[in-house]
Amino acid sequence: MDPQKLKKLADLLGHDLAGWKITQCHFLELEHKLRGSFPAITNDGKVIATLDKSLLQKVWKRLSRRAAKVTSLTVIAHPESGVAFSLENYFDKDVEPSRVLSSEAIEELCRQRNYPFQWTSGLLQMSERPIHDPVFTD
Repeated sequence: MDPQKLKKLADLLGHDLAGWKITQCHFLELEHKLRGSFPAITNDGKVIATLDKSLLQKVWKRLSRRAAKVTSLTVIAHPESGVAFSLENYFDKDVEPSRVLSSEAIEELCRQRNYPFQWTSGLLQMSERPIHDPVFTD
């Protein structure tokens, strides 16, 4: 089974899950009191998610300073391929795969001259409160 070809969580059912693990996936998102999520993304619009929370600190240092937090979700992930499915709503078998970045992939992105990280648009920063670093450790 090629993890890259899976289209939904239900596609995992009945397959050998060797190489898969249930773990936490982490991403940065703007902190606010509204509904919705405004995560850090790459220039191609993909959420920057990783299985190693500490890697997000490298991304944080290359983003515009905004009030942010680290959000963690329970996923079933295939780290070798970078494919993960959220288990937060495991009753929904149509959950689509997410991409998780390895340390090597994040390092490669960080080496690029024009850092390919940005915040999802749609949330204005109105507060003048001091901005604190998110917690990148468990």
